[in-house]
Amino acid sequence: MSRPQTQKLHSSLTYNLHFWIGSKSSQDEQGAAAIYTTQLDDFLGSSPVQCREVQGHESETFRGYFKKGIIYKQGGVASGMRHVETNSYEVKRLLHVKGKKQVCAKEVEMSWESFNNGDVFLLDLGLTIVQWNGPKCNRQEKLKGMLMAKDIRDRERGGRAQVWIVEGDAEDNSPRAMELVTEALGERTGALSDGAPDETADQEQKSQLTLYQ
Repeated sequence: MSRPQTQKLHSSLTYNLHFWIGSKSSQDEQGAAAIYTTQLDDFLGSSPVQCREVQGHESETFRGYFKKGIIYKQGGVASGMRHVETNSYEVKRLLHVKGKKQVCAKEVEMSWESFNNGDVFLLDLGLTIVQWNGPKCNRQEKLKGMLMAKDIRDRERGGRAQVWIVEGDAEDNSPRAMELVTEALGERTGALSDGAPDETADQEQKSQLTLYQ
């Protein structure tokens, strides 16, 4: 995926040209992104600064474009071998919202084993979205989780979905929402772990940044 960002500097324009590489993208897809980026660079007079963004290790500039946060989906494009529903409400997915400075959401396995006490999880059931806040999650995760849930409701579902909030340490206060969660995931057995510290996740992102020429 390529995205140009334009700024007016005095009387001239400057460009940042980002191309994003998904963790499961193929070599062909990565090569095509590089080709299109080069073509766009040529079209803009070779003036853009090219930025290669890798899933999970994006620059702060790139993340700054997405005010409501980034959601990593399982992906897949429509083709002769694969059919993708674009406007279907028959959705079942679980999003894991994590981070402190750089909060993002990643699609994970639909199971209680994906949960932990330290983060926020969005259970997307199409016309119902349940936000489950872990007892030890931080304020940024709660806020980003809510922004993402509302963005899915308004942008992807045309405002038709209902958003429920569940506090992980007070599940009894949201019986209907927990009923929906149990129907989708089954009964929970065993205690949940606290998960990795948010600072550790942020440091892992910074440690794997790479400079390309």
